[in-house]
Amino acid sequence: MRKVTALFLVIITFVSCKKEAANTDYVGTWTAVQEQNGEHVIVDCGTDGVSIEASSDSVIFKDVMEDSDVKIDHVKTEGNATTLFIDKSEKSWCKFSWKDEPKGIARWDIQVEGDPLKTIYVVSAENAKNIRQVKGGANDCITGEDVGDVVNDAIIADSDNLTINVEDSNCLSIKNKAGEQLLEHCFEVGFVELRNKTGDYVPLTFISGKMAIEADFYNTHNNWTATKVTYFDPAVNNGKGKTFDFKVNLKDFDFNAVTEKAAEN
Repeated sequence: MRKVTALFLVIITFVSCKKEAANTDYVGTWTAVQEQNGEHVIVDCGTDGVSIEASSDSVIFKDVMEDSDVKIDHVKTEGNATTLFIDKSEKSWCKFSWKDEPKGIARWDIQVEGDPLKTIYVVSAENAKNIRQVKGGANDCITGEDVGDVVNDAIIADSDNLTINVEDSNCLSIKNKAGEQLLEHCFEVGFVELRNKTGDYVPLTFISGKMAIEADFYNTHNNWTATKVTYFDPAVNNGKGKTFDFKVNLKDFDFNAVTEKAAEN
């Protein structure tokens, strides 16, 4: 009986160690790849490109425009996927899974609360030398002209003849007729959209996850202020908008503050 128990403990220890090793497959340096004609290739854009550096307690995402360093709060493994949660609420996470383990090709799914899910295919540093490199074209690479200047939408405010641009999904730019910058501000939300094309105000929709807020900002001496907002939440009132008084300056707009006020009304 003692021999059986001892053997059982050895097996359990072996399985636990093996499981722990599987949980750290994500650790290492990873280079982004693209699939072309059934083959994974590294696209050369003349820069360092996109890469991921993962350790047991943090993940660094290196992009053309910026680097993001996140700390791992806790880790869970399910099947062949390992999820690295970067907050205790598990609303923001990175999930690692193998696509072709013998070739070192893996998949990273990245979810930041309020933002769309992003998927990146990568190759490990040990296998990168076996991946063919191809020259990137205009459709594959971000150039210096693109960084910080991707205009998603634009309108001209009728009375003041101001040009209002939404750039890089969540940044707002307002310029006068002479092209002078009057306001440039980025918001802590997933997306910012312009709702219509007429009026002497800035008609914005702020989107965070499944929730949205609409507000019209009127200009007084280059100081844009809204006095009412409309809040949309699919989990509340069948998703119908709730409009209430809320005075806020455009530069001071805070999505969480509006949602807290909406809960009180």
